[in-house]
Amino acid sequence: MRRIEVTGLTYTDAVLLESVKESLNGASVFTADLDSAKRRLEGDPWVRSARLAWYLPDRVVIEIDERTPVAWFVGVDNRSRVLDREGRVLQVLEGQPTQFLKIEGVGPNLAAGTVTTPVYTGAAQLATSLPPEIAQRVKHLNVDGPEQLGMTLKTGTVVKLGAPVDLRYKLVIVATVLAQQDPKFIVSIDVSSGQAVVQNA
Repeated sequence: MRRIEVTGLTYTDAVLLESVKESLNGASVFTADLDSAKRRLEGDPWVRSARLAWYLPDRVVIEIDERTPVAWFVGVDNRSRVLDREGRVLQVLEGQPTQFLKIEGVGPNLAAGTVTTPVYTGAAQLATSLPPEIAQRVKHLNVDGPEQLGMTLKTGTVVKLGAPVDLRYKLVIVATVLAQQDPKFIVSIDVSSGQAVVQNA
Protein backbone atom coordinates (compact mmCIF):
# COMPACT_ATOMS: atom_id res chain seq x y z
CA MET A 1 0.00 0.00 0.00
CA ARG A 2 1.29 3.39 -0.89
CA ARG A 3 -1.54 5.71 0.14
CA ILE A 4 -3.05 5.66 3.63
CA GLU A 5 -5.75 8.22 4.42
CA VAL A 6 -7.07 8.85 7.94
CA THR A 7 -10.30 10.62 8.89
CA GLY A 8 -11.93 11.46 12.25
CA LEU A 9 -8.66 12.00 14.08
CA THR A 10 -8.44 14.42 17.03
CA TYR A 11 -7.33 12.69 20.24
CA THR A 12 -6.16 9.26 19.02
CA ASP A 13 -2.60 8.35 20.06
CA ALA A 14 -0.36 9.61 17.23
CA VAL A 15 2.39 7.07 18.02
CA LEU A 16 -0.11 4.19 17.80
CA LEU A 17 -1.50 5.53 14.54
CA GLU A 18 1.97 5.82 13.01
CA SER A 19 2.76 2.26 14.10
CA VAL A 20 -0.45 0.99 12.47
CA LYS A 21 0.32 2.92 9.29
CA GLU A 22 3.85 1.48 9.20
CA SER A 23 2.45 -2.05 9.53
CA LEU A 24 0.29 -1.42 6.46
CA ASN A 25 2.77 0.58 4.42
CA GLY A 26 4.34 -1.51 1.69
CA ALA A 27 2.04 -4.50 2.25
CA SER A 28 -0.07 -5.63 -0.67
CA VAL A 29 -3.80 -5.11 -0.59
CA PHE A 30 -4.16 -8.89 -0.32
CA THR A 31 -1.70 -9.48 2.54
CA ALA A 32 -2.31 -6.42 4.73
CA ASP A 33 -3.86 -7.43 8.07
CA LEU A 34 -6.64 -4.85 8.33
CA ASP A 35 -8.37 -6.73 11.18
CA SER A 36 -5.25 -6.54 13.34
CA ALA A 37 -4.85 -2.84 12.55
CA LYS A 38 -8.50 -2.26 13.51
CA ARG A 39 -8.08 -4.09 16.85
CA ARG A 40 -4.94 -2.11 17.67
CA LEU A 41 -6.65 1.20 16.97
CA GLU A 42 -9.71 0.22 19.00
CA GLY A 43 -7.39 -0.51 21.92
CA ASP A 44 -6.90 3.26 22.28
CA PRO A 45 -9.37 4.54 24.94
CA TRP A 46 -10.27 7.51 22.71
CA VAL A 47 -11.36 5.26 19.81
CA ARG A 48 -14.98 4.08 19.90
CA SER A 49 -14.57 2.25 16.59
CA ALA A 50 -12.23 2.08 13.62
CA ARG A 51 -13.08 1.09 10.07
CA LEU A 52 -10.42 0.21 7.53
CA ALA A 53 -11.14 -0.27 3.86
CA TRP A 54 -8.81 -0.90 0.94
CA TYR A 55 -9.27 0.33 -2.58
CA LEU A 56 -7.42 -0.95 -5.61
CA PRO A 57 -4.73 -0.46 -6.60
CA ASP A 58 -2.90 0.73 -3.47
CA ARG A 59 -5.04 2.85 -1.13
CA VAL A 60 -6.29 2.26 2.43
CA VAL A 61 -8.76 4.52 4.21
CA ILE A 62 -8.86 4.49 8.02
CA GLU A 63 -12.04 6.00 9.48
CA ILE A 64 -11.85 6.65 13.22
CA ASP A 65 -14.91 7.34 15.38
CA GLU A 66 -13.61 8.91 18.59
CA ARG A 67 -15.29 9.13 21.96
CA THR A 68 -16.35 12.62 23.08
CA PRO A 69 -14.89 14.01 26.32
CA VAL A 70 -17.55 15.62 28.53
CA ALA A 71 -16.24 15.96 32.10
CA TRP A 72 -13.29 15.29 34.40
CA PHE A 73 -12.49 14.55 38.03
CA VAL A 74 -9.40 14.33 40.23
CA GLY A 75 -8.42 10.95 41.65
CA VAL A 76 -6.85 10.16 45.03
CA ASP A 77 -3.45 10.41 43.29
CA ASN A 78 -4.21 14.06 42.40
CA ARG A 79 -4.28 13.29 38.66
CA SER A 80 -7.21 14.23 36.43
CA ARG A 81 -9.38 11.67 34.64
CA VAL A 82 -11.23 12.77 31.48
CA LEU A 83 -14.55 10.94 30.99
CA ASP A 84 -16.92 10.35 28.11
CA ARG A 85 -20.70 10.09 28.53
CA GLU A 86 -20.50 6.38 29.38
CA GLY A 87 -18.08 7.04 32.25
CA ARG A 88 -15.07 5.63 30.39
CA VAL A 89 -11.74 7.15 31.38
CA LEU A 90 -10.27 8.50 28.15
CA GLN A 91 -7.09 10.00 29.52
CA VAL A 92 -5.19 10.49 32.79
CA LEU A 93 -3.49 13.90 33.09
CA GLU A 94 -1.22 15.76 35.48
CA GLY A 95 -2.97 19.08 34.77
CA GLN A 96 -6.61 20.13 34.83
CA PRO A 97 -8.54 19.99 31.52
CA THR A 98 -10.71 23.03 32.27
CA GLN A 99 -12.31 23.00 28.81
CA PHE A 100 -14.60 20.26 30.18
CA LEU A 101 -17.04 20.38 33.10
CA LYS A 102 -15.39 19.51 36.41
CA ILE A 103 -16.82 16.88 38.75
CA GLU A 104 -15.87 18.04 42.25
CA GLY A 105 -14.97 15.27 44.70
CA VAL A 106 -12.11 12.82 45.03
CA GLY A 107 -12.66 9.92 42.67
CA PRO A 108 -11.01 6.54 42.17
CA ASN A 109 -7.54 6.10 40.66
CA LEU A 110 -8.49 4.57 37.33
CA ALA A 111 -6.37 3.86 34.27
CA ALA A 112 -7.35 5.09 30.82
CA GLY A 113 -9.77 2.67 29.16
CA THR A 114 -11.57 1.65 32.37
CA VAL A 115 -15.12 2.63 33.35
CA THR A 116 -15.65 4.60 36.54
CA THR A 117 -18.17 4.07 39.36
CA PRO A 118 -21.93 4.50 38.77
CA VAL A 119 -22.10 7.90 40.50
CA TYR A 120 -19.26 9.33 38.36
CA THR A 121 -20.87 7.80 35.26
CA GLY A 122 -24.10 9.52 36.33
CA ALA A 123 -22.20 12.80 36.65
CA ALA A 124 -20.73 12.38 33.14
CA GLN A 125 -24.21 11.71 31.75
CA LEU A 126 -25.53 14.72 33.67
CA ALA A 127 -22.84 16.90 32.04
CA THR A 128 -24.32 16.15 28.61
CA SER A 129 -27.99 16.34 29.56
CA LEU A 130 -28.21 19.65 31.41
CA PRO A 131 -30.94 21.86 29.91
CA PRO A 132 -29.49 25.12 28.54
CA GLU A 133 -31.17 27.23 31.23
CA ILE A 134 -29.32 25.22 33.90
CA ALA A 135 -26.07 24.52 32.00
CA GLN A 136 -25.24 28.22 31.69
CA ARG A 137 -25.49 28.60 35.48
CA VAL A 138 -23.38 25.56 36.50
CA LYS A 139 -19.92 26.09 37.99
CA HIS A 140 -19.18 22.39 38.50
CA LEU A 141 -20.81 19.05 39.30
CA ASN A 142 -20.46 17.41 42.72
CA VAL A 143 -20.03 13.82 43.86
CA ASP A 144 -20.32 13.27 47.60
CA GLY A 145 -20.14 9.56 48.34
CA PRO A 146 -21.22 6.56 46.27
CA GLU A 147 -24.84 7.69 45.82
CA GLN A 148 -24.81 11.49 46.09
CA LEU A 149 -24.77 13.58 42.94
CA GLY A 150 -25.22 17.33 42.69
CA MET A 151 -23.93 20.57 41.27
CA THR A 152 -22.83 24.01 42.37
CA LEU A 153 -24.10 27.03 40.49
CA LYS A 154 -21.98 30.10 39.72
CA THR A 155 -23.94 31.95 42.43
CA GLY A 156 -22.72 29.42 45.01
CA THR A 157 -26.12 27.69 45.21
CA VAL A 158 -25.71 23.98 45.95
CA VAL A 159 -28.11 21.65 44.14
CA LYS A 160 -28.50 18.17 45.66
CA LEU A 161 -29.76 15.55 43.23
CA GLY A 162 -29.16 12.48 45.40
CA ALA A 163 -28.78 9.09 43.72
CA PRO A 164 -28.08 9.23 39.96
CA VAL A 165 -31.62 8.09 39.05
CA ASP A 166 -34.58 10.04 37.60
CA LEU A 167 -32.18 12.86 36.74
CA ARG A 168 -34.35 14.29 33.96
CA TYR A 169 -37.30 14.65 36.35
CA LYS A 170 -35.10 16.20 39.05
CA LEU A 171 -33.64 18.69 36.55
CA VAL A 172 -37.15 19.81 35.56
CA ILE A 173 -37.83 20.59 39.24
CA VAL A 174 -34.54 22.52 39.53
CA ALA A 175 -35.31 24.49 36.35
CA THR A 176 -38.75 25.38 37.74
CA VAL A 177 -37.26 26.66 41.01
CA LEU A 178 -34.65 28.72 39.14
CA ALA A 179 -37.35 30.22 36.91
CA GLN A 180 -39.35 31.28 39.97
CA GLN A 181 -36.56 32.54 42.23
CA ASP A 182 -33.29 34.44 41.80
CA PRO A 183 -30.50 31.92 42.54
CA LYS A 184 -28.47 34.70 44.18
CA PHE A 185 -30.83 34.35 47.14
CA ILE A 186 -30.89 30.54 47.23
CA VAL A 187 -28.39 28.68 49.43
CA SER A 188 -29.44 25.20 48.33
CA ILE A 189 -32.01 23.24 46.36
CA ASP A 190 -32.48 19.61 47.43
CA VAL A 191 -34.43 17.47 44.96
CA SER A 192 -32.98 14.12 46.07
CA SER A 193 -36.43 12.96 47.26
CA GLY A 194 -38.19 14.05 44.05
CA GLN A 195 -39.56 17.16 45.79
CA ALA A 196 -37.87 20.56 45.95
CA VAL A 197 -36.61 21.65 49.36
CA VAL A 198 -35.28 25.19 48.97
CA GLN A 199 -33.14 26.98 51.53
CA ASN A 200 -33.07 30.73 50.99
CA ALA A 201 -30.33 33.09 52.15
